[in-house]
Amino acid sequence: QELTAAIRKTYSGHRYLPVELAELIAERAPRPELTPRENEVLQLIVHGLINKDIAQILGMSESTVRNHTIHLFAKLDVSDRTEAATFALQRGIIRL
Repeated sequence: QELTAAIRKTYSGHRYLPVELAELIAERAPRPELTPRENEVLQLIVHGLINKDIAQILGMSESTVRNHTIHLFAKLDVSDRTEAATFALQRGIIRL
C-alpha cells in the first residue's frame, strides 16, 4: 500500500517521504533560538489562546504579546498562528 501511495504521489508531481524519515529529518533540523518568553507565548498560541488571554496569563500588555508573536513568526519563518503552532508541534519545539 505504501509503495502504491508513493508511486501515485510522485506520478502526480508531488514528493513522497516516508513518515519515519520525515520525523528523523524534523528531529535533526536546526531549531530556531527562541527566548524563554517567546517559548511561553508560543506554548499558549499552540493551545489556541488569543493575544488578550496570553497577555493576561503572562502579565504583559497585548502589544508586548503582539511583538513576541511578530518575532516568533520571523524566527520560525511562518506567516500566521496556525502555521506557527503546526511548525512548533512538528519540530518538537512544543509538546502537548
